[in-house]
Amino acid sequence: MLSPVLSCTIALASLALQAPPAAPAKAPPVGPPPVVPPGQGNPATIDPAKVPIAPTTPTPRTLPGGIKLEKVVRDPLAPPTLLEAPRNYSDPLTVQADLPKMELTLTGSKSEGKFDVEIASDFDSRRTGLGGRAEFKAGTGMLFIHPATSVYSYWMKDVPFPIDMVYIDYGGKIAALQRMKPQPRLEGEDPLKYELRLKQYSSNHPVNFALELPAGSIETLGLTLGRKVLNDPVALLKLCEGKRQS
Repeated sequence: MLSPVLSCTIALASLALQAPPAAPAKAPPVGPPPVVPPGQGNPATIDPAKVPIAPTTPTPRTLPGGIKLEKVVRDPLAPPTLLEAPRNYSDPLTVQADLPKMELTLTGSKSEGKFDVEIASDFDSRRTGLGGRAEFKAGTGMLFIHPATSVYSYWMKDVPFPIDMVYIDYGGKIAALQRMKPQPRLEGEDPLKYELRLKQYSSNHPVNFALELPAGSIETLGLTLGRKVLNDPVALLKLCEGKRQS
């Protein structure tokens, strides 16, 4: 606040005391609300009323090749939703068959290998994966394709053999390597308890592909982070078009 000048007249002083006219109200911004990160700190001590809520409206994006992606920001306070509908666990798990296939050549620092790879490019095929199978034959694999670039996690539900997992980013390069171990269901175990104790193997980075190979493939081939293993990832992403993705 400015200091008053003693030589000012009473009239000027009275004018100075008058409140300035109110500024016109600003129109609300046009467009979706900004994404606000979740509150920081110990969740047990945060007041839920003060935690900012991110918008849940999908934000469409278009990448080279005409692939349309969607990134959905979930309410951080909302509980996670199950990714599959309940099924009758007394029935044997149905092993998926007749998936499209491709021949994939992987070149590492030690050797090169050719794999007959099944392609899982929709929600149902990704959900089932290799579940229910008795073996994972040498020279085979399964490639999971996600149209949305994100951090993904896979588990070993109803898979009795070890798996080498190769997470691959949008550019076709290796983003993470995981060696997954079997976790069999215990006799009479509650299905939910079984799922809750399953280890989650994360991609750790945003990816579009998850390639499952027989155990030992990473070491035998000499696969390393940053190595390009998919020559045309955009063409593979187009295999998801027109299919159920959630």
